[in-house]
Amino acid sequence: MLEEFFVFPATVRRLRSGTAGPYLDDFVGQLHELKYKPATIRRYLTNVEHFARWLHARRGRLDCVDSSTVTAFSEHLLRCQCIEPYRGKRYYHGRNVRRGVDLFVQFLHRRGIIPAEEAVAIPESVLAFEQWMRQHRGTAESTLIDYRRPIRALLADVRGDVSRLDAKYLREFVLRRSKAGFRERTRADVKALRMFIRFLASTGQCSPALEGAIPTVASWRLATLPRYLQAEDVERVISSCDPKTPIGLRDRAMLLLLARLGLRAGDVRTLDLADIDWGEGTLRVSGKSRRYTRLPLPQDAGDALLAYIENGRPKTPLSLVFLRHKTPCGPLSSTAPSTIVRLALKRSGVDSPSFGTHLLRHSAATQMLREGASMDQIKAVLRHASLETTALYAKVDTVALRTIAQPWPEGLSC
Repeated sequence: MLEEFFVFPATVRRLRSGTAGPYLDDFVGQLHELKYKPATIRRYLTNVEHFARWLHARRGRLDCVDSSTVTAFSEHLLRCQCIEPYRGKRYYHGRNVRRGVDLFVQFLHRRGIIPAEEAVAIPESVLAFEQWMRQHRGTAESTLIDYRRPIRALLADVRGDVSRLDAKYLREFVLRRSKAGFRERTRADVKALRMFIRFLASTGQCSPALEGAIPTVASWRLATLPRYLQAEDVERVISSCDPKTPIGLRDRAMLLLLARLGLRAGDVRTLDLADIDWGEGTLRVSGKSRRYTRLPLPQDAGDALLAYIENGRPKTPLSLVFLRHKTPCGPLSSTAPSTIVRLALKRSGVDSPSFGTHLLRHSAATQMLREGASMDQIKAVLRHASLETTALYAKVDTVALRTIAQPWPEGLSC
């Protein structure tokens, strides 16, 4: 396999003579299957050779490599004085070298050559809580991961004995944590702790009244207006995508779904090919609670989606609609939709009050309201659990609000 990527036999012999030599052919085969470019594969092989020779000089063994070994190699890169071919801008950039070595170490883990490092143990009570949340609330895994940090901190504080929890203890714990973080972080911690106390109460491990002991973070639900764009600005953002490129086709389809249906970032990121019913012209989305809902697929969004699937989407056995186009091809990261929106805003030159996917969600709701949609209709499209959440958008209908606003009593005494 190495011969396919290197012209000179001497280079192939040198690579195979090193400590990593017996594994390089299979490693190259894996990179090739993942659609890495030949130039990238050659660079990564040189990185791995550098790592293997550094390890050999330290009398280390590949089957004993762990995260601390890779960290030590990263520190070596900062002061590397190794001879060619490891010197020079082409191969020496620390982050690029570390990337090639990380991929090789992951490859050795999967082959069982290096034993997998033990994961940080998760307390049994946290695992039981997460299973309870999945079963009774359909909570997403990403949310459960966010919940772990404050809950594990609480359990560490009481040394795993939840019977020590009382109202005073909970208040003091939250107040201590609030001093070390931002308000939004504290609000997220409070939400996680409330859910954990509900779990403990439901399983008979504490009193249900204990939930009320957790302090509330000051917040005025209807104090601000939703951040949104005018309809013409939304169209400018969508038009900024280049439909002549695969990435432009993907981004345009995603932006249209966000702007027309008010989907969340997770909705588009996890959209599956099986969720699209072309015959009925509908889209199936699950949302936060994992309750599936069928939404009508607008014509322009459907056309853009079809154009991307037929002409822009990478050929892959994955069933997700939207994929990463950089090697290796795979699912989008959790931050990718927001990044796509931010870049489209920058290209279009639109002056925006915010830069995330919720900007288009708020814009969709605002536009529906101004076109005469009722709150119940908007609630159904946005899949809000409560009409109170949807009522937030009533404040942006300034035309309707003027009809009920009372005149200011100027000049009258108090």
